[in-house]
Amino acid sequence: MFCPKCGSPNDDNAFKCVQCRTVVQAVPPPVVSVKQSNAPIIIIVIVVGFFFLISIIGILAAIAIPQFMSYRVKAYDGMAYTTLQNACSTANEILLKNPNEMVTLEALIQEGLTIPPGVEITIEDGSAQNLTIRSHHQKGRKTYFINIYCNIQELNSTE
Repeated sequence: MFCPKCGSPNDDNAFKCVQCRTVVQAVPPPVVSVKQSNAPIIIIVIVVGFFFLISIIGILAAIAIPQFMSYRVKAYDGMAYTTLQNACSTANEILLKNPNEMVTLEALIQEGLTIPPGVEITIEDGSAQNLTIRSHHQKGRKTYFINIYCNIQELNSTE
């Protein structure tokens, strides 16, 4: 492209003449810049973050699941323990009303004892002199034994 005023040659994209500084084009050409995309870096950061998150969840699960199972067994044992305490109180009520009567499981239930699912109650001796009752939960590890004075003892622990 040549300058209309002085006639000197100029670049096709020139805005002003290089010699006389006369405006050759009305609008300067747009500046084109090449910008690189950050997409690969963003994808790598997301993938690394995802694997980090998965590993943290795995570690927490490895800690929490055994603890949860342990607490469930403790809860089952506690249910057997509490049911045995209630059975002893109910048996003593029956024996206070009728000292010569033998305590049976049916009598305990009629008197208001509620036995939760999974708890096994066994009356070994239902007399007023030697009242002995055992309790165990099917999913628990401990068996409890109680006497007429409601003293609870742990018989065994299978771990």
